[in-house]
Amino acid sequence: DMSEEALAVRTWAKVKVDGEVVRVSFCARRCGRHALTVNVGSSPLRGSPLEVLVSAGEPHGLCMRAPSEMMTCGEACGPIEVWAVDALGNAVPYSDFIPQLARTNMAP
Repeated sequence: DMSEEALAVRTWAKVKVDGEVVRVSFCARRCGRHALTVNVGSSPLRGSPLEVLVSAGEPHGLCMRAPSEMMTCGEACGPIEVWAVDALGNAVPYSDFIPQLARTNMAP
């Protein structure tokens, strides 16, 4: 199942509620810094919201961005950017990805 819901990162954290440790699970679809609010009933847990840092997953595919204007034969163009993404489309920083570009002539 490659749906976004199936690929979402399910993770957990331990927090104390009235002296007891409680396990809180949550699902993150986007990497970055997030504020996680935990409620006990309708009341926010003391210390909530918690700052949570979610990292991108393993490289799963590539994204590319090229200039939108028409290119002219014999003239330099660019930049053409290529980067690795995880299964949810989050950019994967510091991956060992080295793009290889090739030119292909296409007949009209």
